[in-house]
Amino acid sequence: MPEKIHLRKVSVIIFYNKRGQILLQARSGDVSKSGEKWGFFGGGIDGDETPEQAIIREIKEELNYNLKKFTKIGEYENQYFNLKQKNHRKLFRTIFIAPLNQEIMNSKVIEGDGSKLFNIEETKELKLVPGDEKVIEIFENYLKNPNRQKVL
Repeated sequence: MPEKIHLRKVSVIIFYNKRGQILLQARSGDVSKSGEKWGFFGGGIDGDETPEQAIIREIKEELNYNLKKFTKIGEYENQYFNLKQKNHRKLFRTIFIAPLNQEIMNSKVIEGDGSKLFNIEETKELKLVPGDEKVIEIFENYLKNPNRQKVL
């Protein structure tokens, strides 16, 4: 009998500055689901939450920051093996971006082991959640688009 693949819907956000640097969350222990060392802020969509409601809640939980201005830039799905639960998962990500401000930079990371800025090329070399390379690709394509939306 084939293994059941668990679907998990998540919202992630890329906080970035004018130089294109990305703020990532350091992960280990309970925060690391698949052996990743770094990840985007965000998390699971609960119950009947919208992706927008989930990202606002997650950022409050992870940074104690009231997220107000953000833009959806994409979504995609991939499968990976969850090391902790020893099963295959399908992960559907909704991707948001927001400008990085001093208040976010000064926020204490409540979930995880801190945060650090990386440029896009450095980010590509990090041990991220399987499939997060597509998040970076979507972000790069967004930055290259001259008609991109303003952040809300």
